[in-house]
Amino acid sequence: MKAKIKLLDIQKKMTNDNLQDFRLLVKVINKIDNQDKHFDILYNMLLEKYDNLLNEVFQNLDNKRGSVKGDFYKYVKLAPLVLEHPLPNIEIEDMLEVNLNKTIKITYDFFNSLNEEYGYRFLNILNEPLIDEKNKKVYANTIFNSELNPRYDLPIDTGVFNNGMTNIVYNNTLDDVISLVHEITHKFSYQNEGKNKLEQRTIFNVFQEVPPITMEFLLRDYLQKLYPDEDINKYFLSRFQDTYNQTKRLFLEYVLYKIYKLNENYLSLDIIKSYFANLDYNSLEYKLFGDVDEFDEMLIDIVNPDDGENPLRFPDASPYLLGTLLGIDLYLKIKANPDALKDFYTLIEILGNNDLNIKTDLQTLKELGINLFNEAGKLVISDDIISQFQASYSTMLNDFTVSFKDNLQR
Repeated sequence: MKAKIKLLDIQKKMTNDNLQDFRLLVKVINKIDNQDKHFDILYNMLLEKYDNLLNEVFQNLDNKRGSVKGDFYKYVKLAPLVLEHPLPNIEIEDMLEVNLNKTIKITYDFFNSLNEEYGYRFLNILNEPLIDEKNKKVYANTIFNSELNPRYDLPIDTGVFNNGMTNIVYNNTLDDVISLVHEITHKFSYQNEGKNKLEQRTIFNVFQEVPPITMEFLLRDYLQKLYPDEDINKYFLSRFQDTYNQTKRLFLEYVLYKIYKLNENYLSLDIIKSYFANLDYNSLEYKLFGDVDEFDEMLIDIVNPDDGENPLRFPDASPYLLGTLLGIDLYLKIKANPDALKDFYTLIEILGNNDLNIKTDLQTLKELGINLFNEAGKLVISDDIISQFQASYSTMLNDFTVSFKDNLQR
């Protein structure tokens, strides 16, 4: 027998604007039988609370600077290139074991095979200190934190942090090599001006994930000399899966913002349901969000994100979308012409400059065949760029998918 819910207690909690209250109400609703006499009252309260939170999210977006919203619309033009290619279900079991020492050796050998300077810089990054001038302490700049036996005084996520520290959460698998190569490639860019700290730069915000993701695909070629394709490709197919999931979230936020603007800056669950009820069943929007359970989960997540996360993910998802599309394009150019590696190294170097509006950087990007900016340094997604990315993404995804299926059939 279910315990009775005291409506007054719920009402008291509803007066608090903390998002955790919304999570509590979701849990309460899920525990109450639809026939319970309190259900309708609680459900209506939940809807009102949800609608208020949802509108607050998009009102905040409206208050952002014009360039933020403008870039949002530009990135969305790239989303169908990824979302119109459903991926095979990937179950990564029997993960290939690679211990930490071997991970470091493979990473060094890979960087050294591309460019001896990168091998040298990788070793320096591993050995350099991180000086905390405020607290008069010296730390290791690159830290390896075991997922199986973590140190809780360290960050729980893999990444390069604002103070310059690189944290690698490892689990003794091949995935550790991919993570280490990705993060160290970030460090190559951050150090170009002799600075160790991550700084917010226009060029960084746009291109931050392009060199690391390009480097991942170059790493794939190197790993094929060491391991069977079937062990490698399932890891790299997860790159496509990550990009797909992040792009799907970005596209949902765009659709909701579009509905919000169509309804004179107001949004509610009823308005959302009405919009989707009138969609063509063959439309991309309907195909993506026709799964009610998954759609509901994403709608709840927008107003009730994990602690510290932005309700809208497009600022984080956008660099990964562009990084994957442009990274694949650069990788295929390098495969076709190894001399193009020099252009790739140049891209890594110019990420260290202070601002994309520097004319020399814009000229360099043009020379590299990266025509994503106008003379004023504004992001431009042209039809030619979309066609170019569409061709390269389809080619690469087909290569991985066919290889993956072939290995499954053996």
